[in-house]
Amino acid sequence: ECMEYPLFSDRQQEPYTGEDTSKCRTVALIAEVKLPLAELWLACTEYIHLWWPRELLRDEESYLELTDTVLTEEDSQGYVTTLAEVIYYEPEDVLGFLPLPDTKLHQLLRDDSGFSILFDEDGAESSLMEITSGLVKPRELAAEYDELGVYTIQRYGAELILKACARFFGAELQAESLVSGMLDSYEH
Repeated sequence: ECMEYPLFSDRQQEPYTGEDTSKCRTVALIAEVKLPLAELWLACTEYIHLWWPRELLRDEESYLELTDTVLTEEDSQGYVTTLAEVIYYEPEDVLGFLPLPDTKLHQLLRDDSGFSILFDEDGAESSLMEITSGLVKPRELAAEYDELGVYTIQRYGAELILKACARFFGAELQAESLVSGMLDSYEH
């Protein structure tokens, strides 16, 4: 029995009560890319050095490499740093990252729960990507749906990453508020 992720469906909105929302999932960040899922996954992982935001690198000239276990940056001096552990690398499904302390990535995301990029098909010629706070299990490991959405404190960093990726594929970043009564001031 194949479980379908209700990845991009209308999520339940939580009423906004005004308390500290830094660890609340206040926004869904999604990009719709006009590529079949298999091609998107391949381009996203193989060409990460072309789309990854330069602001997150130590060195403008750095080369980024993604394997199924780590994301590394090699600077112009040939010095290699591990930026994140890759916890999940499930083709055409999920990339789960745990940024290492003392990296720009970790500073920017300001939280130790990691983040995930999810992939889903949207018809034969189009795919959806979503970035979410925390580590989301691959579809076949997920007993129940993991909660999706980006924490308030991670929004800037998550937007930077998915926006750079979307732009590489000629797509737009879409932001959808998960909190009713909070204005979403996101500008495209």
